[in-house]
Amino acid sequence: MVLILVLVVGLVSWALHLMQEAMDRSEFSLMLAGLLVSSAAAALVAVYLLMGHYMAYRSDVTQYYQSFRDVSQLSSCSSHWYQDITY
Repeated sequence: MVLILVLVVGLVSWALHLMQEAMDRSEFSLMLAGLLVSSAAAALVAVYLLMGHYMAYRSDVTQYYQSFRDVSQLSSCSSHWYQDITY
């Protein structure tokens, strides 16, 4: 998380530097480069947030199926025990 935060801050500062240079030199290409770098920083944050939510979702689903499997194993053991007694 700290690495991603450092990368985003670095990208934003680089974008601001490029845009300042674009204003000083009146160059459209530097302004476009600053826009692209800031877009990359925003995309990095978006991917980080989406992956965080996805990993939390996967963790919950895995725990749900693990508990479901444990319950099904218990019920299969008890039914097997019950069948042994009835025969």
